[in-house]
Amino acid sequence: MNSSSYCEILRIPLSHGSLVGIVRSHGWSQLAPYSWDKETLTLTRIERFKQHAVHLKIEQETHNYLRCFVFSTIPIRSSLLDKLILRLKYMFNCDIDFANFLQKACSLDPRLYKVAKTGLNPFLRGSSLFEDVLKTLFTTNASWAFTRRMCQSLLNVSTKQFGWSESEISFPSVSQILSIPMTVFESEVRLGYRIGYLHNIAEKFQVCDEFVGWSTDPILQELSTIKGLGPYSINHIAMLLGKNDKIPIDSEVRRCMRLLGRSDDTDSIEEYYAKWAPYQNLAYRMERKLYQI
Repeated sequence: MNSSSYCEILRIPLSHGSLVGIVRSHGWSQLAPYSWDKETLTLTRIERFKQHAVHLKIEQETHNYLRCFVFSTIPIRSSLLDKLILRLKYMFNCDIDFANFLQKACSLDPRLYKVAKTGLNPFLRGSSLFEDVLKTLFTTNASWAFTRRMCQSLLNVSTKQFGWSESEISFPSVSQILSIPMTVFESEVRLGYRIGYLHNIAEKFQVCDEFVGWSTDPILQELSTIKGLGPYSINHIAMLLGKNDKIPIDSEVRRCMRLLGRSDDTDSIEEYYAKWAPYQNLAYRMERKLYQI
């Protein structure tokens, strides 16, 4: 970034939470192309707009605002900044509203409400739904270390395929994924059975114009038709889109239930949190904070 000749500064409003809280909301900050600096509390990544790559460095400005430094080797047009603002607002889930959940928590569980009032943060997302869906695919039936390797491997092969320099490495777009031959994925990207699923997802995004202008429920319904995205994946994507009426139940959720002395089968978990509808997943998240699990 020090070699960049141009810099713009954007201010991004937050409706809830803080940069640190959002980064710690789940593991996305550990997946390329994100990089989180624990010492300076800054989040960095590279974003691409056709052939123009810009470096982002994001920090907390004030209680309700983030500051994003945008670095570039060429002049940054205002039209690019407008598009970048939309991506940043998506990344930090800036439009989410937790007011109704907090009201329900206040009536159902005062202890949980107290935790949620100060500890509830939006989930960090990628800069596009496509990125979030692929990363969700990489979390299925995989250790976290393997998930991280798959994300990095995808960026490595994209960098090689498109001749990017180190300062241009960004998450590949739908069209870029579809332009990479399957033989390259099979030989250079260790995704296992997910290779075919990745291609299925990219094709669906292409057919649906990347779901631009779609509302959440139709998106989830369409994604559920893709081979490779099962109930866990769809519930995880729903969670990232701000729909919290289902818990993405995996081995970690079941472990938490056992630690809390509850049954860990799916029906029992869903029955326990039913009273929190339509915020079951938020209640689960806040219980983990409450009991420090």
